Amino acid sequence: MNILFFMSHPGQARNFESTLCGLAERGHRVHLAFDRTGKRNLPGVSDLADSLVAEYPGLTAGHHPRPPKTDWSWVSGRLRASLDYMRYLEPEFRDAPKLRRRATQWPPMPIERVVATAPPPARSGLRSALRLAVHSAP
Repeated sequence: MNILFFMSHPGQARNFESTLCGLAERGHRVHLAFDRTGKRNLPGVSDLADSLVAEYPGLTAGHHPRPPKTDWSWVSGRLRASLDYMRYLEPEFRDAPKLRRRATQWPPMPIERVVATAPPPARSGLRSALRLAVHSAP
């Protein structure tokens, strides 16, 4: 099986090392596709990914292809960011303040205001509307 595995940078290979090794050991061909290959505050970021690629012939790595930027890609990105933001407000992330803080970087400001003041049933409706909008975008 051919698998395309997206990650923001090679340092994330540490989170998926056992999965990547297991796939490669089973004979799958896996391409690790990165948004960026370097990270300023993380020296040696690609060491693990590079060693996995060297060890397993079925693993390859590189930048992921960039789709053309359109108005819809911007809109879709903000819609998905809004859904992510709402997910991190759920009770299971109550004890994850760093993740919650990071989620606030991307949604449009009006979504933050609406979600902050909306009662839980309204949040559920907003979440459904956002999902529908994401699936409707080209």
